[in-house]
Amino acid sequence: MSRETTGTLAAAGAGLPAGVRDLVYVRRAGWGADESLRFDASGAEVWPRDLHPVQAVTVHHTALGVAADPHESVRAVYRLHAVENGWGDIGYHLLIDPAGTVYEGRHTGGPVPVFAAAPLPGRASAVTAGHVGGRNPGNIGVCLLGDFTGAMPTEAALSSLVSVLRTLCALAGVDPRAGAAYVNPVTGDRATVPGTAMHRDWGGTACPGAAFAARFDEVRGRV
Repeated sequence: MSRETTGTLAAAGAGLPAGVRDLVYVRRAGWGADESLRFDASGAEVWPRDLHPVQAVTVHHTALGVAADPHESVRAVYRLHAVENGWGDIGYHLLIDPAGTVYEGRHTGGPVPVFAAAPLPGRASAVTAGHVGGRNPGNIGVCLLGDFTGAMPTEAALSSLVSVLRTLCALAGVDPRAGAAYVNPVTGDRATVPGTAMHRDWGGTACPGAAFAARFDEVRGRV
């Protein structure tokens, strides 16, 4: 792929550790995001961006099959969230396919995914996405393509997930195994979850699937 369709976190600044700077992802243009879906008929952005310091990182699954071309699956999630749900954008910050490819999700308006500006390690602020009801500000959402109710993600997907979580935790100063006393900076709503949480840790869902959830502590340990 070309530089226009892939990127690394090198754009976030030379002060980042090499392993963090070199994380490769497919840009929105690379997976074919139709940016017109982010705007209403008057040309106004449907979901304006706001930033909040990162408190937790949450892992999801789509609970759907994956197309032969995973880019198609990413576009399908984008259309579901942006158009059918009426949000104006995709609700995840990053997505990962079974081959371990990482995709840029929520539009940031900046040089890298997740953050609208170069993040400062330990003091990073993320663009608010939409992946945990009522608890999105300061909560990064990473979604694996696939259904892990009865089967585990591929090792390639797990390896990429570990790299992504390690990078995000390093940038945001989040301890992946310690509890995070989350406070919604907009509503004041509170919850205590692991720093690297599963969607189900927030309540009300089986996501990211029973099989994956049963072994998720292995992921935290690898991070």
